Amino acid sequence: MANGVCDKIGFPNSIRVEAEGRSGGIWVFWDVGAFSVQLYSACSQHLSLQVSRGSDPSWLLTAVYASPRQGEQRQLWERLISHSKNITMPWLLTGDFNAISKPDEKSGIPASNTLRRCQLFTERMNLAELVDLGFSGVRFTWSRGENMQSYKASRLDRSLYNIRWNSVFPYSSVLHLPRYHSDHCPILTSVAAQPSGQQPMKAFRFEAAWLTDERLRSVVAESWSSSAL
Repeated sequence: MANGVCDKIGFPNSIRVEAEGRSGGIWVFWDVGAFSVQLYSACSQHLSLQVSRGSDPSWLLTAVYASPRQGEQRQLWERLISHSKNITMPWLLTGDFNAISKPDEKSGIPASNTLRRCQLFTERMNLAELVDLGFSGVRFTWSRGENMQSYKASRLDRSLYNIRWNSVFPYSSVLHLPRYHSDHCPILTSVAAQPSGQQPMKAFRFEAAWLTDERLRSVVAESWSSSAL
């Protein structure tokens, strides 16, 4: 069944960690004409690939699908923390971490153990020297329930990066896309070394000495009415 789905998606190159029954499983697809990809490491909860494109620096992509069981999550983070000590290239981790870093990343009244679990997730990120890339879009990436009594939601999906990543791809961003069929919404992580779209406006600076020039009023009036503004 997985092979049939992969064939329909349309990317000739893919690699995956198989699901265990109805849980888990990670699939990664790429355009062979745009990227060169090599397997770095894999286990049931993550798939790490070294990615290259043209003359750009190589970087490491880790796709994550963390288990909701705390014991298995601990094993995942022990492995990621161990990897972090040897990784010198830019590193991006993205996927479902099944954890939140702050109580406000979860709807409703926090449970008694919520704060401790948030602290544990943050401690693990710090030990691996990883930073949250942030996001734009809807607040939560997972939700369930048909009414106010049964509704639950959390930000379980995110992208993390190491310091080297930020120096090479400083304009990367994350967008939470609309949810469709799944109880998770897709997250789109854009990898960018340069700003895209409209260039930022230059900062306005004013010199007090300009006030002593009698031409100042006419220059300001002319510029203010200019069609170039």
